[in-house]
Amino acid sequence: MKLQTLLLREDFIKIFKKTFEEYLLNNFGWEGEVNWIPKSERTKRNFFWLNQRLNLIYPNNLNRYFLDPFKKEFVYHKNPIRHLLQNLYVKLATYFTFESFFSTAVIEIEPWVKEIENFCIIPGNHSIRIINFRTNSCDVILKKGFNPKFIDNEIKIRSKIIHPSVPKLIDYDIKKSYFTEEKIGGLPLNRLGSQKQRSLAFGDSLDCLSKLYSKTRNTVDLQEWLFVLIDKLSSLESDLCDHKSGELWSDISNISSKLKSIIEKNGNVEITTTITHGDFQPANIIYNKRSAKTYLIDWEYSGRRYEPYDYYVFCYQTRFPRGLAKRLKKINIYFENFNTSSLSFRNFIDTNLNKSMLALLLFEDFLVRLEELYVPTDADKNLGLMIFINEVKHYLTYE
Repeated sequence: MKLQTLLLREDFIKIFKKTFEEYLLNNFGWEGEVNWIPKSERTKRNFFWLNQRLNLIYPNNLNRYFLDPFKKEFVYHKNPIRHLLQNLYVKLATYFTFESFFSTAVIEIEPWVKEIENFCIIPGNHSIRIINFRTNSCDVILKKGFNPKFIDNEIKIRSKIIHPSVPKLIDYDIKKSYFTEEKIGGLPLNRLGSQKQRSLAFGDSLDCLSKLYSKTRNTVDLQEWLFVLIDKLSSLESDLCDHKSGELWSDISNISSKLKSIIEKNGNVEITTTITHGDFQPANIIYNKRSAKTYLIDWEYSGRRYEPYDYYVFCYQTRFPRGLAKRLKKINIYFENFNTSSLSFRNFIDTNLNKSMLALLLFEDFLVRLEELYVPTDADKNLGLMIFINEVKHYLTYE
């Protein structure tokens, strides 16, 4: 998630300060203070630059060569003019002479720690990623005050998966909600210019999922599975009582009731459930041109769901909820802008979606969205959830 969004959604400055201070204490025995301040108030010789647009936090004396992979991702745009402008921006924004102009703020650490001069920090939804260029590794740590469910979930699933497309875990501790993984490089699927590279990366990621599904596939009665989902919804409603607002939970109740009604129309058929990635989208499929390796990242939403769930997330572009109602009206849609064979994915899942089965997937996705309320923020600021709810309401109006 972009830093600009995090600053709007939560008290990220305070969260970052507490999280990074604890990280420095645990890893270097450091005791001091982390200060996020306006760049005009900088007093220290060593500090971190912060650029919201690039979503990067890095030391002022870091070798800029290390930033190249992040810059390449930002530069890409289908529109050639936008591509040119973004390319110009990223060059200026990371050039020593102009950094102070383009950076949003600076972060001073007192006392300074020599070891962090090879760090680059990337903020995320539930965690903060600290890339260490010296050890060629990445520490993923839970943001202070956040529910450990998501990062713990990623540790549990990734510690059991052995596949070339899953970054290797170097170390982890579920009790402390952190893990260290190999540092990877490359561009996400939607930033690759070559059709051949997109096809290779997509095929590798499907191979990873196929092996995961085959090992975890289970057959269950649809009505039995629906009961499991309803029970999970009730549990979420109970756990998230602090985030309730009358209007929000009224919408949730109405939507879940309508989805349940549509699903029940399918009768008591058998369905297959598997462990799914949970956030299977182009941004989470990374391809490294130099090594010709694919990485499937961000497993924090993994869990047991109806087997076509990853297909649903990818092809209906559900992580971008605006316009979802229109896309949902097309049964067996395919990702038109991806430029790949829709049949390859549809045959991979081997499921013909009807409205009832699509409603089941939508119910499961609805639960994922509600789990996001574990984020310590006002629910009304979770714009993604609000847009998603409105789109689903719009879709169900015609069902």
